[in-house]
Amino acid sequence: MTTNNWITFTDHETIYISDSYDGINDRFTFTIEIPRDRVCVGNNIQFCIGYESFVGPEYWDNNYQENYRFECTSRSIPDYSG
Repeated sequence: MTTNNWITFTDHETIYISDSYDGINDRFTFTIEIPRDRVCVGNNIQFCIGYESFVGPEYWDNNYQENYRFECTSRSIPDYSG
């Protein structure tokens, strides 16, 4: 995952969802935390997904070389600090 167009990035672990294979797809779940200062109108978050098999090659899904993207169009973050 990157918040600055791959200048830096962070890897996140995923968890396989048991019994999720439907004959075509496996499903995984993950949680990402985005630093508050990176949630700005106009900023985007990009990610791709890599899968490393114990018995085969490494697989990557990068949305046909476009990456998966979220763009921040507004900002409303509750402040729970006080």
